[in-house]
Amino acid sequence: MRPTTGSLLGRIRRLENEITGQLMEIVIKGGLQNDELQHAQAGNLAWQRQPDEPEAAFKERVRAEALAAGNSFLIFGGLPED
Repeated sequence: MRPTTGSLLGRIRRLENEITGQLMEIVIKGGLQNDELQHAQAGNLAWQRQPDEPEAAFKERVRAEALAAGNSFLIFGGLPED
């Protein structure tokens, strides 16, 4: 089976992200009463924001750890798994 154009573009973007060290990020907001970002996920990794951690510090920490783990795609927000 030949790859579709979408999957080929996805592969190109992942390779480009690996070369440049960039992350493609999605931010999901609006699903809960408290609209602050509390968790993130990249591949099989997940992060929880610490109680007194500013949102900007949480995002920077997660971005650095996701890049270090070789991920190119990161999701902030959404509903936690537990």
